[in-house]
Amino acid sequence: MITGRTKLDVANVQLDGSLFDLPGGAVRVALGGEYREEYTYTDLLTGQAATPRRTADSGTRNVKAVFGELFVPIVGSGNAMPGIEQLSLSIAGRHEKYSDFGSTTNPKIGLTWKPVESLTLRGSYGTSFRAPTFTEVSTIAGGAGLYYDNLPGASGNLTGIGIAGGNPGLKPETATTWSVGAEFRPISAVRLSLTYFDIDYKDQIQALRGTPGILTNPLYASFVKLNPTQTEVNALIASGLPINQPINANAVQFIVDGRRQNLGRSRVRGIDFAAYANWEMGAVKFDAGVSGTYYTKYLFQPLPGAAVSNVIGLINFPQKFRSQADIGAKLGIFSGRLTWNHLAAYTNTTVTPVQKVSNYDTFDLGLNVEVNEHLRIGFDVRNLLNEDPPFVDTSRGYDPQSANPIPRMFSMTAGVKF
Repeated sequence: MITGRTKLDVANVQLDGSLFDLPGGAVRVALGGEYREEYTYTDLLTGQAATPRRTADSGTRNVKAVFGELFVPIVGSGNAMPGIEQLSLSIAGRHEKYSDFGSTTNPKIGLTWKPVESLTLRGSYGTSFRAPTFTEVSTIAGGAGLYYDNLPGASGNLTGIGIAGGNPGLKPETATTWSVGAEFRPISAVRLSLTYFDIDYKDQIQALRGTPGILTNPLYASFVKLNPTQTEVNALIASGLPINQPINANAVQFIVDGRRQNLGRSRVRGIDFAAYANWEMGAVKFDAGVSGTYYTKYLFQPLPGAAVSNVIGLINFPQKFRSQADIGAKLGIFSGRLTWNHLAAYTNTTVTPVQKVSNYDTFDLGLNVEVNEHLRIGFDVRNLLNEDPPFVDTSRGYDPQSANPIPRMFSMTAGVKF
């Protein structure tokens, strides 16, 4: 049994305003600072009722940050010219200092160009940073501890100890992102947008326990100890890590450090798209939209030196295509919206032969009545057609990362405005 507590305290201050005017408009700036303190406590109870074993772990972290953004309207209504209706530059940055992971500075630069009134072109470049969570560094949370595993070795199956869970030695994950896009408004009631993005994601945190070929692939050799001595085995068992399965200390043929490590790297490219329109038919006002993401490439390298593979459309990775479309209508005090959620088919590579998982489509319906200016009543139906999640040949029978097993669900809400 795991008992946990978390606490988060945040203080934030921000100032923004205009600095001075250029022919293209006012130069604006925003400056701010933040102080964040995080606390977590985990208590793990294992063993038999007569001989319980309790292991506790806690951690604190404080983060100090300063950030700023500068907006420079190079060309605007005051100095527009043919081919350049608008041209603006934005420069932003954030510096953070973590009490446990050091400092990081991440800039972002954006450029917006409007050659004609109906067309806007954008480009941006930036970096980002994600510190490991407490669960990712905890030695007892999230299934952490020792397991008695049976894995294929060079000359048959071997039995040994697999170490799972968090790793206090983790480093932050980092990413570099750039994008270019366009927004087109042929008429005021129609908006179309398209954005191409490229993300280089480094030092991704990967858990190694259960990785196929971990005992035989030379790339994992630094995480594997074959034929450990009895002293090493006994020391590991007595280390205080939770023991999740009975271990025969006299029959341990390997020790695998399957804890989370900074190993993975992903290169993701794709297109975000959206379209929106509104119109009227008599007294009824309509609006409709569609948005989605189409991945053109998702290259993944599980650890340095390993082969790079394109994993689009494979289980545990993004599907090649996903979208959401909706249409809404409003007549007087009544309004409604129907939403279609679509997730493309993909491949389950965890079984042999591989399984083709069908696409997943659900519909949501929302109806609202604005009784008066103070009261609004809503009625929602999630998964309107009571669609079951696609069958996936795993222990659960479905993929929790891509589908929701909850059947049709009704809800009613009331909003009061004072």
